[in-house]
Amino acid sequence: MRSPVASLLMLCVCLSTVGQQSFPASEYLDLLDLSLTTHTHDTSKQLTQRGKTQKYERLYRSPEIGLMNRWELWMREDGTAVISLRGTVMAAPSWMENFYAGMIPATGSLKINEARLTAALERLDDLQAFFSRDEAGTESDGFGVLFRSFASERLAEGGSLPARQAALRERVTTMSAQRERIEERLARTEERLTAQYSRLDTSLSKLNALQSYVDQQVKSWNQAKD
Repeated sequence: MRSPVASLLMLCVCLSTVGQQSFPASEYLDLLDLSLTTHTHDTSKQLTQRGKTQKYERLYRSPEIGLMNRWELWMREDGTAVISLRGTVMAAPSWMENFYAGMIPATGSLKINEARLTAALERLDDLQAFFSRDEAGTESDGFGVLFRSFASERLAEGGSLPARQAALRERVTTMSAQRERIEERLARTEERLTAQYSRLDTSLSKLNALQSYVDQQVKSWNQAKD
C-alpha cells in the first residue's frame, strides 16, 4: 500500500507540471530508456548514448555501492541534466534493501511550498486536463490517457507483457520437465546403488561364512597335530 507521503509527493510532482501544454510523453519515454542502463547489472554492452526522441549522453556512472545501489548523470542535447537512480534489480543483495528499508524509522520531514500548492490548486481544470486531455493519440494527450494507451499496448495480444508471461510459462514447463528427468535419474541411481549394496552385503556375508569355515578348519588341523 502506498504511504501518504508517497501519495503527496506524487501529487506535488503532478501539480508542478500543471500549466504545460501537455504531458511530455516523449520525455517520459526517454527517461524510461535511460533507466534501462541504470538498472542493468551487466554493463559491458551498454551504450553511453541513449534516448528515443532526443539524444542523451552519459557523463558519469557511479560504482556499485552497498546493496547494489548506483546512480548515473546524463546530459541531453539541449543542455538539460538528468540524474537516474537505480531501483531494485534481480539480485539478492538488492532485494535485501527493500526489507532493510522497512526496519529504519523515518526521521526526516516533508515541507511543502504553500504558495505554489495554493496556486496549483486554483487551476484544477488544468490539473484535470493534465490527466484526462484526449487529443486522439497525439502527444497533447493527458497523462492518464497516455498511460491507458501504454498499458493497453503492453497488455494486448502480442504485447510485451503477454509475450513475457508466455515465455515465463514456457520456462516453467521446461523446468518442470527438467525436474522430472532429474527425479527419474535420481530414482534410477538410487535403485542401482541399492542393488549394488545388496550384492555387496551378500558377498560380505559369504566371505564371513568362508572365513568362519577356514578358522574352524585351521583350529581342527592344530588340534589334530597336538
